[in-house]
Amino acid sequence: MRKLVVPLAVVIAFAAFAATSRADMVLEQTNSVGQTFNGSSGTKTVNFDPGLFPADPSILDIEVEISFSKLAASAGTSPKYNEISFSLTKAEVGTVNFISFGSAAFPFTGSFSPGFIGDGGFNGTLIFKQSAATAVNSNPNLITAGTFMPAATNADGSARANASLAPFIGVSGSGTYTLSIGDSANTGDPGLVFNSFTVRITAVPEPTSLAFLGLFATAGAFVRRRRVR
Repeated sequence: MRKLVVPLAVVIAFAAFAATSRADMVLEQTNSVGQTFNGSSGTKTVNFDPGLFPADPSILDIEVEISFSKLAASAGTSPKYNEISFSLTKAEVGTVNFISFGSAAFPFTGSFSPGFIGDGGFNGTLIFKQSAATAVNSNPNLITAGTFMPAATNADGSARANASLAPFIGVSGSGTYTLSIGDSANTGDPGLVFNSFTVRITAVPEPTSLAFLGLFATAGAFVRRRRVR
């Protein structure tokens, strides 16, 4: 039986390249143009140019980070969490609802209740990620900083449509991402103060896998040459 001999240098190069070829590429873009919304709405955008990628890779994972505050007007009022809305739109995907507001007459038809009197409100950062352990409104009476799934149910327990980041997986990472922001009513509180939002994409550039195949083919050719000698 003939022994199959592969030079150590080829083995080392192949192993090293295999490790690097599996490394995910993480790109992010941030919009930090602050704005206050109080009984109003608006949008903020970030854009990923195709030139940021060695090719135009598909999204493997995505997370959206939003920094904002929604404070109570005074110690004797609630922070009116039910007035908040955030959603993200990309042309190829459509819109995913992170947090949806309820009406003044039916506040529990939104992702959150108005909150409790004495709760000073929220000032921090929410990160939306589909693989998170809990939804952002697992406690519909309180907003806390952390990493969460979008709110797929309302404060009254009814279902909320288009509340998943899953449709973003597999589409092109390049393009424009639009965050829609809303504060449904001016009720005397400071409103929703937007600070920044970041879209963070995890992807593997296609040229890496092609080069990996090229290295594999080179190693295979070397083995074949050794066999025919």
